[in-house]
Amino acid sequence: MREECGVSKVMTKALLSVMLLAGAVTGGAASPAADGTILVETELAVPSDSHEPQRALMVLRNLALDRIRDVIVLCDFTRPDGSVLETTTVSVGAIPVGEEVRAKTTYYGWPRAAGVRCRAS
Repeated sequence: MREECGVSKVMTKALLSVMLLAGAVTGGAASPAADGTILVETELAVPSDSHEPQRALMVLRNLALDRIRDVIVLCDFTRPDGSVLETTTVSVGAIPVGEEVRAKTTYYGWPRAAGVRCRAS
C-alpha cells in the first residue's frame, strides 16, 4: 500500500467517508468530484435587503495526492420545494494538495432562493 505523508489510501477513504457524513449532518452539500476534490460545505448567503443578490458560499478541499486544476462547481439555487430556480457555474483554478479553497457564485434572479445545492465536477 502506498503512503503519502504518513496517510494510507485506506485512511484517505475513511477520511472521505467521515467528511461526506459530516457534510450531510451539518446541512452542507457534500459531493465528491471525479478528480478527488470534495465539496465540504455550501451555505446560502441571504442579505437583509431583498434587492441584493444571493450567494452560494462554498469550501472545496483537495483530498487527492496531487494538485488539482480547473475544478468546475455547479450550484442549483432552489425553491422551498427543492425545484431549481437557476443553476450557476464557478471555476476554481487550482487547489494544492490537502488545502481548502473558498469560492462563491451569485444568484440575481427572482423569486428569492430558499436553498442551494452545489456539486464539483
